[in-house]
Amino acid sequence: MIGPSLCEWCRHLAPLGRCEAFPNGIPEDVYNVVKDHRKPIRGDHGVRFELRSDLDDPQAVLALIARELPVRDETGGSRQTA
Repeated sequence: MIGPSLCEWCRHLAPLGRCEAFPNGIPEDVYNVVKDHRKPIRGDHGVRFELRSDLDDPQAVLALIARELPVRDETGGSRQTA
């Protein structure tokens, strides 16, 4: 399973569990990937997961995410990918 969080690979992550989407702190269900922040989440200010540009092998990270992380809706429910 992906760990510790999709957030760790996001370019919007900031120190102290904050990010551009959630400046007052990343909600636990987003950080723990109960809710999939590749999709809109209420309160994210229109900012969503974007892969960091400083990764050694971004394609490998994207493949890992695609393989291990089901696309989830805002409520955290799994659904099929297109």
